[in-house]
Amino acid sequence: MKGPHNGEPGTDWHLANGPYFFSGTPGECRGELTLVNVSDNKIKVRALVTQPPDRKRKDLGGLIPFRINLAARVPPHSEVRTQAALQLPLDTEPGHYQAVVHCGKHKAPLEIEVLPHRELIIAPTHIRLRGAVGETLSCNLTITNLGNVPVELGDVAMIWLRERDWIGRTLVYSLRETTETDTYEDFANRFLHDLRRAIITPARISLKPKLKASLAAGTTLERKLSITLPNGLKKGRHYLGFIKISDDRIWMELYCTGARVPESTTGTPQ
Repeated sequence: MKGPHNGEPGTDWHLANGPYFFSGTPGECRGELTLVNVSDNKIKVRALVTQPPDRKRKDLGGLIPFRINLAARVPPHSEVRTQAALQLPLDTEPGHYQAVVHCGKHKAPLEIEVLPHRELIIAPTHIRLRGAVGETLSCNLTITNLGNVPVELGDVAMIWLRERDWIGRTLVYSLRETTETDTYEDFANRFLHDLRRAIITPARISLKPKLKASLAAGTTLERKLSITLPNGLKKGRHYLGFIKISDDRIWMELYCTGARVPESTTGTPQ
């Protein structure tokens, strides 16, 4: 068997009377079908194709023809109930739909419930930057909505940058300052004080262009991400953090090259 099925649909085999019910997101919309073999040979069915219904119900929407994937083996003169999956476009809107499968003169109606599915793809997912305190750095993002519902995107985000090996480095420095006369409480207080002193104030992230509407299903958007490096970063050290966009994260690694040098002013010495 090289094609989607063997035997003659409607003559050698057909679907039992429906309706059949399918439910799920566009990529995982599943249900069951009952195949009836009236021939003397084993029937194999791998795929079926739907058609729009002849009469549409007002409470159900219609879908363009799509493929049904299954793996059914039906012995002669018997029927089999089998799992099947619908191959729907990923941007199919949530809702209730109808379709029909033709097997010769036999018609099997389908009722389909498409559930909401949110899938946002952001590239890149990891950003590496180099810059000085006070400097504004930028990079470009590509955001694609592969789900079937619109996604709200903000224009501002925040990031908390923490030094790589922050706790380990602080612990070593605190131990170096500890004397034989210090108690455990003295050490613990110094360690907590040093940890708090090393905390970097969260930095503001801006995203442009500003959006007037949500990102529609199946669409792609190019945006520019900008960050002004906050005070407290130390030259020669690496910092890590993440930016949350909707429910997704972009990881950032930053190398601090020092403090920004203010622009020199020209004038006549007094």
